[in-house]
Amino acid sequence: MATINGVNSETLSQWLNSNDAVLVDVRETNEHQSERIEGSRNIPLSGITLNEAYLPEHKDKKLVVHCLAGGRSAMACQKLIGDGANADIWNLEGGISAWKSAGLEVISK
Repeated sequence: MATINGVNSETLSQWLNSNDAVLVDVRETNEHQSERIEGSRNIPLSGITLNEAYLPEHKDKKLVVHCLAGGRSAMACQKLIGDGANADIWNLEGGISAWKSAGLEVISK
């Protein structure tokens, strides 16, 4: 059975740099457009499904979910597990706020 794990910003940055992870931003589209982590894919919490989150090109990569501070992404992780995810899912601890606090770059409008 799949589990939900936490990951910190520094580790996620390493995973993204080595192409070991796929990052899904579950904030609303306007939030994602105004500020985002490079390479993140926007699927708002209200529309997240297994089919949307798991694409063939994501095979063998870690699925990491994030939002602003971690609440919505935790709900998205629970939804994906409830829908029958068969791989572990990672929640970015503290969301994009923690990412920025760690001094990591974001793309801003």
